[in-house]
Amino acid sequence: MRCEKSLSKSSLSSGKELDDARCLVTIATVLYGEKRDCEVFDRLEDFYLRNRDGKYIFSVLGDLGEAEAPTASADDEKISYAKARISALNEKYGGGFALFIRKRTYVGCQKKYMAWERKRGGILNLCRFAAGGEGDWICSAGNVGEVRKCTYLLTLDRD
Repeated sequence: MRCEKSLSKSSLSSGKELDDARCLVTIATVLYGEKRDCEVFDRLEDFYLRNRDGKYIFSVLGDLGEAEAPTASADDEKISYAKARISALNEKYGGGFALFIRKRTYVGCQKKYMAWERKRGGILNLCRFAAGGEGDWICSAGNVGEVRKCTYLLTLDRD
C-alpha cells in the first residue's frame, strides 16, 4: 500500500518479504441495500474463513449510487445494513472486519453527485487513510484502526 519500498523479483518468488506483512483485503462496490448487498458481506466472510492466520483485515469499500443531491432518501438504510453486517462479523469472529463508505461530491460534467473517481478514487482514498491521512468517509465502522497496520492492499471487485 505504501510506496516506501518496492519488492524485488527474488523477494516475491521466495515470499520472505511477505511473511510478517499484514494485508487489507477490500471489496470495492456500489452499495444498493440489503437485497443486493448481502452477497458482498457473505463473500467477505468466506474470504475470512479461508484466510484465518491473522495477517488480514477484510473490508468493504462502498460508494453510494449517483444522486441529485449529496444525500438520498435510501442512504441511511444502505449504511445501516452495511454497518450491521460488519458489526455482526466482528462479533462472530472477534474482529478483523472494517467498512468504509465514501461521501458523494458534485461532478459537473455529469450534473450529479457521486463518489469521486468511482473505483480508483476509493482505492487512493483508502491508501491515504492507511498511510495515516484522512479518509473521505461519511461512515466507517469496525476495525478501522487496524487498517493503518497493513502494508499491502488487495482489492477485489464485487463480482
